[in-house]
Amino acid sequence: MIQNRFLPRLLAVLAVSALVAGCATSPRATDRVRVLNGAMTVAAPAGYCVDPSARKSSAQGDFVLFGSCAAISGDASSPRAPYPAMLSATVGPKAAAPLVRSFPAFEAFFHSAAGRAAIARSGLAKDVDILAVRQAGDMMVLKIRDRSVSGGAPVSPVYWRAIADFDGHIAALSVLPQRGAAMSDSAQIALLGRFEDTIRAADAAGGLHN
Repeated sequence: MIQNRFLPRLLAVLAVSALVAGCATSPRATDRVRVLNGAMTVAAPAGYCVDPSARKSSAQGDFVLFGSCAAISGDASSPRAPYPAMLSATVGPKAAAPLVRSFPAFEAFFHSAAGRAAIARSGLAKDVDILAVRQAGDMMVLKIRDRSVSGGAPVSPVYWRAIADFDGHIAALSVLPQRGAAMSDSAQIALLGRFEDTIRAADAAGGLHN
């Protein structure tokens, strides 16, 4: 199926982008950005803003990293993220069929060596364990342990990722807790749900307004 051919490329973009070293400051912090050459808007829940230094675009899709607006803007009076975590979104081209039909195939892929290698920041399957897979609404959510050694942002090796469908576009959304920060599974899954809802609302509105 087209999803199974596309997903490894999508996750490869995310794995490479995960190596970015934290959030850079920008005086014009915004909570949303257009991706896929303007075809879609990605936005984050309140308190999160786009890290412009981490934006990546390729033929496989677009990657966006969100950090606390206060950190991104360099202004302590700006809104702060409600959790000690960054958010990321990777969005790719449209697939041929609804994502939910492919959940069983995707789950099998994620448990395979090829799937774990695609997820790993190191690109090595041995560095990743899939700790849990479940369906949350229209999303597939995965609990991942990534033992990759990298010089990127100091994030927890255990985090949650969602695979979602936005008007046919397959997207990978992640909650990336700071290393050592306490953030429960339920809080991460709930934040992924708010992230999904915020993207759908922003994309439906079709504008770049805060």
